[in-house]
Amino acid sequence: MVELGLPHRIDHRRLDAQRDDALQRRDEEQAINLDRLPQIHMGKALHASHPGFTVFKERREANRAILAENTRRIERHENEHAVAYEGQQHAALNESMTIIKAQQNSLPPMWSEADLQKHYGRPSTRRHKLIQADIGAEAARILAKRQWYPSQIYDNGDSIAAFLRGEVCHRGAGHPIFTVTTRDLAFIFYRLGVTTLPALNRQLEDIRVEELKRFPRKAKTLRKPPARPVPPEPLRPEQARLTQLAQRAGYIQREMTRRHTQEQAFEVRMRQQALRPNMAQARAASAHTMLGKPAPAWGRSLGRLHHRATHPPFPQTPAPQNTAAGPPAWRP
Repeated sequence: MVELGLPHRIDHRRLDAQRDDALQRRDEEQAINLDRLPQIHMGKALHASHPGFTVFKERREANRAILAENTRRIERHENEHAVAYEGQQHAALNESMTIIKAQQNSLPPMWSEADLQKHYGRPSTRRHKLIQADIGAEAARILAKRQWYPSQIYDNGDSIAAFLRGEVCHRGAGHPIFTVTTRDLAFIFYRLGVTTLPALNRQLEDIRVEELKRFPRKAKTLRKPPARPVPPEPLRPEQARLTQLAQRAGYIQREMTRRHTQEQAFEVRMRQQALRPNMAQARAASAHTMLGKPAPAWGRSLGRLHHRATHPPFPQTPAPQNTAAGPPAWRP
């Protein structure tokens, strides 16, 4: 089979040895398939010509017990798999909740103030130094009007982000030379201690998205920030094990259906074989009745009786008689 390139293989070992080998390879489906008792050779026990022999009755009963035991084993595997699957569902759920909590508690990757200034800040020009006073005065006016203080950082974080998103519509996109922009306000709020560095990262990204939405043509000329490093996806071994168990459930179901079908087919064949002697007797009796002969004794072989019933002997021709009338009549 290897030379012909066929995937089939023939193993001469016992079923328990093959099952141990499959468990060592971690092939659990093959191990479930091999967890069965080998059937015995039935031979003439499947035929109706020897219905009453004790040895054939014992073979039939032994094979029936083997098929029933194999069915019980696969049912036990199904029950164990159902319990394992339910426990694995709880383990996978706990694993997902632990990962979600870890992702929520861990800080996302963020840029430092220098990096943010490089990608989001105002270009370095001579007017940049002159406008710093205007930026500070505008920030002081807004903070005094809204009563935002450094001690209220965590209380006013969302309100500051909403305020900056609303200011994009009034102040425009980018960094005009003589105008204080929304990005300038975000940076000065951080330097004054009103917001934190993670909040500044989020606010600048929100401002960029808002500028793309409201001023698409103008915002395309701005420098795009580099892609942030994406944290690696955490490993989920419990979820992988749950998926493996879900796939194995279908295999166990098919194997159990096959064994149930095999056991039912054996019972149906035994019932059909039990009816065959009666059918042969009925055919023989019907043939003898048609020939006008009495029914034969059933102690003889049914095959010989059936042959005699279906193949009656040729009628004998009586011997010719010497008479004075002349030669006997011609007989065919």
